[in-house]
Amino acid sequence: MTINTINSFHSWLFTAGHDMAVALRLLESRPSVLVVDLEEFTPPQDKHAACINFKNIVAAAEAVGIACAIRLDSLEKGGLQQLAVIAAARPFAILLPQIEKPQQLQDLWQQMMLHDLQGVGIVPTIESLVGFANLEQILMSGPQITAVLLGTGDLAADLGLEKNPDRMAMLQQSRETFARLCQEYQVEAIDGPWPELVDPLQRGDDYLADCEFSRRAGFTSRCALTSTQTTKWQL
Repeated sequence: MTINTINSFHSWLFTAGHDMAVALRLLESRPSVLVVDLEEFTPPQDKHAACINFKNIVAAAEAVGIACAIRLDSLEKGGLQQLAVIAAARPFAILLPQIEKPQQLQDLWQQMMLHDLQGVGIVPTIESLVGFANLEQILMSGPQITAVLLGTGDLAADLGLEKNPDRMAMLQQSRETFARLCQEYQVEAIDGPWPELVDPLQRGDDYLADCEFSRRAGFTSRCALTSTQTTKWQL
């Protein structure tokens, strides 16, 4: 399934994999891509059940014309086993966290070939200073990379900014560099999420201003954590 192209600004809305009711409710906000996140959003004890249930979330998303992706744990921390379980559902894309070198993506691609996942995109998450420094090498590592997500939360933590409410503004230069490099290599750049998990947003005006910056910087996709973040970005 291809990404919804009705709107020129695409949202990648993250959800847990163990709660079908929540996933169905989030589909109502019409994200471009619903991302089942095993790494951060799904409790450890529920990850295997979430992998089994993933095919049902894919079916529900595709029934309403929304692509469905999944973010695995890193391969050495359970992602290898998770891939084997979810492979038959054929997600729109597979996201992998904490990417710092091309070899990690090459290892994922080899495993995907074992599960006949040709045509499924790879979306690395760049969320550390090391990964950011190696971004160009990562972008050149293979044509299967369809998009790259800037993990602004962990990157801010790497810079000692995780508790600063204005950290998205403080990361603007890094975000501009990220978008520019992705454009040079013709890879979709996904901006990081607004660090607010409540709906409605308490800092709604600040979020809209940040979205304007993101668009000016060259992002056409953004990670979203709530329905409001999804709809406001796609306006």
